Amino acid sequence: VHKVKTNFITFFKMLTIKNIICFDKIKHVFYTGLNHILTQNFYQVKKKINFQNSIAIFVFNK
Repeated sequence: VHKVKTNFITFFKMLTIKNIICFDKIKHVFYTGLNHILTQNFYQVKKKINFQNSIAIFVFNK
C-alpha cells in the first residue's frame, strides 16, 4: 500500500487509475475503479490513516 499526499487537481487528473481510494481532510471518500472491492476494504484502510494535515491521500491496492 502506497500513501501519496496530493491535491484534488492531481486527483481529478488521476481518475482513470483503477483501485484507488481518495480521502480528503474531512474524511469524505471518493471511489473510482473497482468500487465493490474498495467498499469492502474501506473501513480497514481508514483505521490505518492519520487524516491530520492531509489534503488528500491515495491508497493503491494491487
